[in-house]
Order: sequence, then C-alpha cells, then structure tokens
Amino acid sequence: MAARTDLTPALRDAAEAALAYYSRLGRLTVDLVEALAPAELHLSRTADPPPDPAPPADAAPAPSPTESENTIVIEAQAGRSGLGVFMVENTTDKHVSGPVTVSAFKGPGGRTAKPQVRFSPDVVTLDPGDQVLVQLAAKVDKSLDPGVRYSADVRVPSLSGMKIPLVVRRRPGRAPAAAKKQAARKRT
Repeated sequence: MAARTDLTPALRDAAEAALAYYSRLGRLTVDLVEALAPAELHLSRTADPPPDPAPPADAAPAPSPTESENTIVIEAQAGRSGLGVFMVENTTDKHVSGPVTVSAFKGPGGRTAKPQVRFSPDVVTLDPGDQVLVQLAAKVDKSLDPGVRYSADVRVPSLSGMKIPLVVRRRPGRAPAAAKKQAARKRT
C-alpha cells in the first residue's frame, strides 16, 4: 500500500507534464497554420507572376538538393501551391532591412521556369542578433514538367551571405480543374 502512495504523485506529475506538452504542441500547430494561411490566401488571389529579380553579378549556380541540408523543397500538383518556412537571422552588428528575393528557377539542361513565389514578410528588417520566420508560397503550374526539380536561391541582399537553396517540383497527376472535369465526365 505504501508503494502506491509513493507512485501517485509521480504519476500525477507525469500526466500533468504530458498534458502541458501536448497543450503547447497544439498551440504551436495552430500558430503555424495561422501564420501560413495568409501566404497561401495571398498567393491564390494573385494572377500575375512577380517580375524576375536581377541576379547578383557574383551569383553561383544553385546547389543541387543533395549538396545542402538547408534546401527548401516545395512540391504540389499543377494549379496548387506549396508552402515553406525558413528563418533569417542578422548576425551582423548593424541594423539591416531589405526585400526577400528569389533568383531564376533552372531545371535540367538549363531550362528556366517562372513559378509564382510570394514571401511573408516580403521585406525583412532586423536589429543585430534578431531573427524572423519568413513564409513562402510557390504556385506550381502546368509549365513545370512533372517530377523535375527547378532550383533557385532565396536571398536577402542586405544580408550578403544569406542564400537558401529552393527547389520547386510539380507532382505527377492532373491539375485540379482537369481532375474535376474528368470526374464530371465519369458521372454522366
């Protein structure tokens, strides 16, 4: 009987710790969804792709996804958007502010692509030592070949050393509108 008495507080503490953990995890999940939803909604309301930013003169070709563990890979079917998040940190001793840009997307053989990419925030302003999460949404269209990786680099020019490899890939399958038409034909 004494052993039960000794275990009761430990079990209660473990249950309370688990409850607190899952409560925090749930809140973080809700925060993440709320943070990503505006980027997706904004992208779905825009029709024209953004203009191509001029690549810096010293731009190197984008590394392949196997060359970097920090590559952001966005995959979606044609007509859909993929989402990603990355962190930007100001490791300098100066205040910085600048737009988030993406270089041209290149596929195998040098083929270029122009998926719509939106960032939130699209301008990063940081004091020394500050960090910010940047959300990105990339709309995949029929111009991308299914299964082919199109590589680019995300940069914040005011943070000269910051370069994040980005890959956008169209998943095989029908675009949402084509799938709906096919389903309608089968019903009739």
